[in-house]
Amino acid sequence: MPRTSTLFTVTWDDQKGKTQAQFEGHVERQLPLLKALKSINQLMDAYKLVRLGHAEGLHLRRIGTGDTLFHTCFIEGTFKPFDVNRRMPGGESPVDRLETQKLANPHIEGNTVPIARRYLNCFELFEHGYYSEAIIIAHGILDDLSQGIVEDALEEKGVSVGEDGRDLILRGITGGRLKTFLGPLLRVLHGKELKDIWFAGPDALGFLNKKRNAIAHNGFLATRAEAAFAIFASIKIVAALHHAGILQAEFPRGMFRTARNMAAWSIPDRPEWVSRPGEEDQDPFDPTYV
Repeated sequence: MPRTSTLFTVTWDDQKGKTQAQFEGHVERQLPLLKALKSINQLMDAYKLVRLGHAEGLHLRRIGTGDTLFHTCFIEGTFKPFDVNRRMPGGESPVDRLETQKLANPHIEGNTVPIARRYLNCFELFEHGYYSEAIIIAHGILDDLSQGIVEDALEEKGVSVGEDGRDLILRGITGGRLKTFLGPLLRVLHGKELKDIWFAGPDALGFLNKKRNAIAHNGFLATRAEAAFAIFASIKIVAALHHAGILQAEFPRGMFRTARNMAAWSIPDRPEWVSRPGEEDQDPFDPTYV
């Protein structure tokens, strides 16, 4: 998917001025727009099938009547009671009824929750159906953060930077990097390792490592459930390290819960370290209600 917005232009012949008449009318003013939106949806669905080979992801985002969020056509910023659902109020209507822009401004103008921002790519890839890519990103984020933990701890202990210091130690760890970083090396540097913080953490880490390696080395194509499990594994390990005071990694309210719910409601072969539906509120590392 392109990183920027994609503009679809839909044109058609206005035979005998029918479209113009609808725009100038009352009840049927939105019909041409709804037809255009339907055509755009067909283009997006076709693109998705060609690019991904399946239609399993939650989005490409549909628009118009097929979408649950944006489904009302506005003409010149307003609508009339007879143009749309009669239960909706008539007259002027603000574009941003829920004031989402106001909520978004602090995050747009600053660098809030920097680690959580990195995980947004995982959710975006997941929603578009790029499950293997989402796992690669989730693993890469955890690997980078884990290496950063080791680097910072070594520096605090006076280990110098360079080939004869931190770099030499880190480059010497070639096999089982994350298992080493979050296992015995973390215990040496911080007095505890992942399994001391989250008992099932090593199992979750093993799942994430296994899926990442299968994708990177064997061309494995992940399923939606496997991607949900992997994203949750990565985020929960980071949340556990944050909870233990080893890593500063704040998540916005709801992000951890979203990842956990995605995994909890994914089947088949749900790992034991993933909570079952109905058990979501029992996670000690959930920062949602902190």
